[in-house]
Amino acid sequence: MKNYNRAVLGTGVIANETAAALQKNGRNLFAVGNRTHGKAVAFAEKYNIGRVYDSYDETFTDPDVDIIYITTPHNTHYGFIRSIL
Repeated sequence: MKNYNRAVLGTGVIANETAAALQKNGRNLFAVGNRTHGKAVAFAEKYNIGRVYDSYDETFTDPDVDIIYITTPHNTHYGFIRSIL
């Protein structure tokens, strides 16, 4: 099975639950994107994530990212999906 490079958008409660579940199941969390750089760095340190972006667009355009988990508030999802596609 391929080991996909996963990224998470956001660093809140849902992001933490997602990261913990991925780690528990042996999955790779490759990058984190958040508007606040300090929060992204702290999240990356907590979950041993190698790439940190303080721009969502940087996360979307990273060619090494295979899967993006959108864990931000629901009203942001549509805009992010449009940007990704």
